[in-house]
Amino acid sequence: MSKLNYSEFEKYISSNKISKIYFLQGEEYLINTSENLLKHKILGNNYSDFDLNLFNEESITLEKLILSSETFPVTTDSKLIILHNLPLETWEDKEIYNFLEILNELPEFTYLIFSQIAKTENLKNITKLKKIEKIFLKKGIVCDFSKKDICLEEELINLAKENYGKNLSMYYATKIKELCSNQSINSIRNELQKICELESSDTITEDSMKALIKYNDKINIFELPKAIQSRNLSKSLTLLSKLLLQGEEPIVLISIIISNYIDLFRAKIFDAEEIPIKKIFEIYDYKNKEFKIKNSIKTCKNISLIQIKNSLKYLIQADLELKSINLNPEIILSKTIVKLIKL
Repeated sequence: MSKLNYSEFEKYISSNKISKIYFLQGEEYLINTSENLLKHKILGNNYSDFDLNLFNEESITLEKLILSSETFPVTTDSKLIILHNLPLETWEDKEIYNFLEILNELPEFTYLIFSQIAKTENLKNITKLKKIEKIFLKKGIVCDFSKKDICLEEELINLAKENYGKNLSMYYATKIKELCSNQSINSIRNELQKICELESSDTITEDSMKALIKYNDKINIFELPKAIQSRNLSKSLTLLSKLLLQGEEPIVLISIIISNYIDLFRAKIFDAEEIPIKKIFEIYDYKNKEFKIKNSIKTCKNISLIQIKNSLKYLIQADLELKSINLNPEIILSKTIVKLIKL
């Protein structure tokens, strides 16, 4: 069977057909959307943690995969396993072969979605993926998603209205698409969020669109908190300087950094108490922003709860100083970044 693009996948999902295994790759946003569609189709609306098992490259082993696939569902007739990325760096031909053998022996009630989200440029790992893809093509459904598969302009217009209550014209939606042509859908959605948050009226105007600078000439604003949380002081201060020169507002920068540390705090608390992460989505509004918590889950393992709390204290203090003290914003932000990294 040939690969499906997203439009073809939508037609497939609306039919009564269903496969035992799926291999999804390409645009992460479309992969996540497709997983949710398949989840609903396979499990319905009412299912328990016993019916759905999630693994990533760090948590998966062949033994866990076998055990999960053979464990009967509890509240539905089906069992679904979703696997994000394989440990291609450590799995050799033997593990790949055994993984493919497991696919041949899945119980009748078990379905598997393998999503290759992480990008790989290693030739050896690419060869491994090609081998896996070849088997999936014979036994299930393979999808390769691209931005070109959807009308991105309509997606942005709907997102602006539904998530931020803003009216985005087709003209400006097209302009965003053009300016961010080299970015992923998730990155473009982040750019739209920035525009909507900067817009004071109900309709996106030229003034708020000025926040966008051609991708090749600009720094992504969300790179700063990543650099800080990776404790790269030199990169963090360089990014800060470039972002300010780029015209980014200091208040917006500090707000984004605070938002990231709040995500870290929530992820750390839930992880420490061994509460299923999906409960976060029931308590807090992360609709269409689930990736923020998924990233925080990985990051919070390398930082203590005390460090996160102290970081938030420094950030709140910096936020107050930016709003009340007549001092160069870059000095306030630079000092705060140094404190965060040296904690």
